[in-house]
Amino acid sequence: MKSIIVFFNDKASEYGDKKVFGGKSAKELSKSWAENLTGDIFTVESKNLSQLLSDMKKLCTENSADYVIFSWNDLPYLNLELTKQLIDSHTEYKSEYTFADGYPYGLSPELIDAGTLGILAELSKTTQNSLGEKSVERDSIYNLIKTDINSFEVEAEIAPEDWRLYRFAFHCGKKDNFLQCTVLNEAVADKNITSANGISSLAAKTLGCLKTVPGFYNVQIADKVHSNYVYLPYCKAYEEKNKLSPLNATSCMSYEKFSTLVEKIAAFSEKAVINLSAWGEPLTNPD
Repeated sequence: MKSIIVFFNDKASEYGDKKVFGGKSAKELSKSWAENLTGDIFTVESKNLSQLLSDMKKLCTENSADYVIFSWNDLPYLNLELTKQLIDSHTEYKSEYTFADGYPYGLSPELIDAGTLGILAELSKTTQNSLGEKSVERDSIYNLIKTDINSFEVEAEIAPEDWRLYRFAFHCGKKDNFLQCTVLNEAVADKNITSANGISSLAAKTLGCLKTVPGFYNVQIADKVHSNYVYLPYCKAYEEKNKLSPLNATSCMSYEKFSTLVEKIAAFSEKAVINLSAWGEPLTNPD
């Protein structure tokens, strides 16, 4: 069976070209991985999922390929051994979609049958057009298949240990993931570990992989609550500290202070979720 390798290039990524992995960038390492496989290499910049599927289907037709080995191009830890296991499984069982399950994101590609690409492209334009019109995300193809997964022949290469609870994502699309990758690079170099499971295990023991920059911030913009909840420690603690019930509190964060804080969060974490008022009722803030 003939294959082609297709990379998706995220133009918004700031870190894919940074040469921090032994003097190479994530994109260069991804390319090196692809060059060790059989098949021509292509890069696409499709505007949405529907176009991505159509682009890959067209490349398969033009190159008489039976299936696509698909990956984003900012993954510095694409594992050749795991990839070959996926290829063997895909070809032996004549799978329509093959992926690695239980491993951290970024260690393996997805394999999609050429005919299946045509079916998925059509689905993304018709019954699942809400998904097809979305920008390409790292789990876009799998999310589309999940909408009718029993209609496809799916094979999964199961990890010997389930690493999903760590929520690792070894890519260079965001600051926190990029930092995770750079810290892992130093750890891997010291231990000379190459297997996908070994890399996952090492990451789980490396503090810099577990903690990068915060992705979630609680910002208290109002002190007041509407009820004196007996199960909420905030009410009692607030009254003891301020000699005032939070039912009667009037203190609020100003819009100017909040704006400055959010700008600093954006500069530090780049992408994060802001939760308004962990304790107080945010809608009592007049701003």
